[in-house]
Amino acid sequence: MTSELRNVGQQTVSNVRTYVSPKILSHHKLTNFDYNKYFYTPRTLFTMMIVLSVFYFFSFGWSEELAVTMRPYYHDPKNPDVFEQWRWPIAFSCLTIIAFGSTHFPDSWVKRPHPVFWRILLGVMLCYTTFMTIVFMLPINEARWIFKLFHPSFGVE
Repeated sequence: MTSELRNVGQQTVSNVRTYVSPKILSHHKLTNFDYNKYFYTPRTLFTMMIVLSVFYFFSFGWSEELAVTMRPYYHDPKNPDVFEQWRWPIAFSCLTIIAFGSTHFPDSWVKRPHPVFWRILLGVMLCYTTFMTIVFMLPINEARWIFKLFHPSFGVE
């Protein structure tokens, strides 16, 4: 390790806090991983199989059942639901970006709770940034209209 010294006070000098003596290293097995090594290797094919199986599952009839199940949450008798056919494809495209990001985005310097959590959060932020870029580029009336994606009563003046 390093044998750098740091200045602690006026007359004292001690080792750097990251220093581990050779005596400790010879008796203890110190690893650089906070979790099992299995969780640090990317599982690209496994993630692809999971995402494709979810898409396959919802592509043969389950998407209609999902839309029927979620319809009471988006139903507004005063405003028609203009995004009824577009809501779930957009949600699944965001899921694809998040799944891609969980395996391919780089790790950050934050290690807790787990690096995959931060990569998924980065994927969510990428989806949000893309959506907000689209909204900011639209004229104000069309930008209000696109918020009907979340609920039919949104975007009404």
